[in-house]
Order: sequence, then C-alpha cells, then structure tokens
Amino acid sequence: NEGDPTNPGELVSVVYTGVAQGPWGVMLKHKTNYLDLRSTGRIRWRVRQRSLHQIRPLIKLRDGTLLVGDYQEPLSTYLRESEIYLVDVPRWRPVNPDTMFEAGNVRGEPLWKTGVDLSQVDEIGFTTLTRGAGHGTSGNLIVDYVEVYGKPVAR
Repeated sequence: NEGDPTNPGELVSVVYTGVAQGPWGVMLKHKTNYLDLRSTGRIRWRVRQRSLHQIRPLIKLRDGTLLVGDYQEPLSTYLRESEIYLVDVPRWRPVNPDTMFEAGNVRGEPLWKTGVDLSQVDEIGFTTLTRGAGHGTSGNLIVDYVEVYGKPVAR
C-alpha cells in the first residue's frame, strides 16, 4: 500500500517493481475464455513510471507465443490513468518467457511482428523488460490497477 498524493488520505494497493532482481512480467488470464482483443479490445491502467522504466503491454497468444508491444506510456511524477487500444500497437516483439528478454531473431523471420492476430489472446499483462533500480526516482514502475476489455472466446 502507498499513499496517493493526488487523493490525500487514500491508500492504493500497487504492483511495485523497484526491487525486482531481473526482468519480469505480470500476466492476467481468464479462467474459461480467451479474449478477442481486435477492434475495441483495450487496456485501461493507472501507473507511475520513473526513469527508463516504461510500461509496455504483454500478450500471450493461444499458441503460447509471448509478445511485447512497441508502445510505452509517458513518464509521470504521479499515478496517471490511460487507455490503449491494442489494434493501435504498431508492432510486437517476441519475448522469451524463461528470461523475460526479447527473443532472438529466427532466421528468415522479421524481428518485429506486424498484423498480429489478436482474436484469441490467452493472457494479457505488462512489463518494462528491465530489472528494478530501487526506491525513489532511480527507476521503477507502480501499477495501481489494470482493466482489460475484450470479447470472450470459449477455450
């Protein structure tokens, strides 16, 4: 819990990455459905980022492919609410789920994926692809909440 300076007296429960020892990702999954995140599929979140630690959307497709979006929120001194439509993310990069580093280039395939099929997303989340850099303004991310909007698709 942390005090919210924009709403004095209120506490928020947060994901805090300042002490993460390595690259990380937080994923959310619906128990009985995939999500169709085409068209108006979107993420709404309230975040505060410091230094070079910029939040990026992270998706896991039905086939197990983990991708990070080429999109990041601007830095902010205070918690800031925003919303992104996943169809507006221009390109995606594969991520190795064991290391949370960008995956190596596969011979004959482009490094960045465009036109990703968002019709059956298994998990959705966020990452900075970095380790924590400590408390204060040295480099961290706080996520107050995440909301995901999409159409359910039976598993």
